[in-house]
Parts: sequence; C-alpha cells; structure tokens
Amino acid sequence: MTSHIISAHTARADIATEAWKPYPSDPENCVFCRIVRNEQHEHHIYDDPDGRVSAFLDILPIRPGHTLVIPRTHVKRLTDLDEEDAAALGKAVSRVGRAITEALGNTGLNIVCNQEYAQAVPHVHFHIVPAPILDAPMKPPVNAASPESPTTLGVVQQLAHVSVDSRSGNSASAPANPLQSDTLDHKTMLRLERDAREELDDFDGAEIARRIRSRL
Repeated sequence: MTSHIISAHTARADIATEAWKPYPSDPENCVFCRIVRNEQHEHHIYDDPDGRVSAFLDILPIRPGHTLVIPRTHVKRLTDLDEEDAAALGKAVSRVGRAITEALGNTGLNIVCNQEYAQAVPHVHFHIVPAPILDAPMKPPVNAASPESPTTLGVVQQLAHVSVDSRSGNSASAPANPLQSDTLDHKTMLRLERDAREELDDFDGAEIARRIRSRL
C-alpha cells in the first residue's frame, strides 16, 4: 500500500483535469477496497456494527492521528451514496472524531471530504486531521522543502504574481485558472505538498491506532 500511494500521489499531474487517473477506480483494484478486503496493510481504527463503514490511519498523515473514514461499498462520489451508507458514514465520522480528540487530548479537528477536485483516491473518504497545537514549537518535517529553496521561492513568486495581477485587474497576465495554466508548476506545488508529509512509521501508527481504538 505504501509504495503504491506515495508513487501515485507524486505522479499526479493536474488535479483539475487528471484528477483520478493515477489511482485505479474499479473496486477490484481500488486501494481502499483492498484494505476493506484485508489485502493491504493499514492501521485499523474502526468498523461500524452494520459493516457499512471502516476507518484507518492515513499512511501519509498531515499530523499524527490523521484518519480516513470510508464506506465499505465502492462509491466514487459522496453525492452518489445511498441514504443508509451516508447516514452510517456521518455517524462514524462523528464517533471516530470524538475518539481522536479524546485519545490525543486535542479537541481541534479539520474534517474534509473532497469530491473529484483534490480527491486522490476515487472512493469516498473523509479525512479527520487533528489540528496543530498552537502553542507548540514549530518543527518542519525533515523531508520538507526549505522555505529558501529555489523550488519553494519559485512557487511563491508565481503565486504572488498571479495575486497582484488579479487584484489590479490585469487579465492579460493573470490566467483564468492558475492550476491549469502551467502543469510543471502545479506538479511542483503537489510535490511540495507531498514532501511536507512523512510516511507513517509502523510503530507510531500502531500506538496511535491503539489509543484511538481504546476510546471507541
């Protein structure tokens, strides 16, 4: 699972136009469906009593405790879920979210469900991400790009240029959709996003999953 997800995430060329191509969209090869069938390793968190929903830790967490909650039925879009699965999914998101806050001692959460745009895996899933501790010291990931690196500065300068031109009303130099205007720069931004997220350590994952499960 780890190598498949990391390589596919890095290879994504354009979220807006190539959103689902790197990941298989059929149930047989869907990475989340394989987790449900116990064909892929994951740090398991929760299965609902009716067998409709599962939850497990994200292999590339934004922060410790980053959890994915999915319907066990393969559905690409949240808007295509039937009422029973949608109800079970909503209930599970609330229950798992509560367990995460209790296990980590942090009531702040970011809960997101992407549909098509920015959706890496074409299988409905909610991200439950613990919020940063605001008074904690800032420590960048060891594999994150330096803020002063040429790659980072290039992206910042490009975004600043687009922002200034759009405020001044200069439509000639401000692309209608910056995400689609330059594939290379967009890939750079995706790479920076991926580089800021470290692969979940198995020992840490097992301990975090145990703590969350103990609150369910």
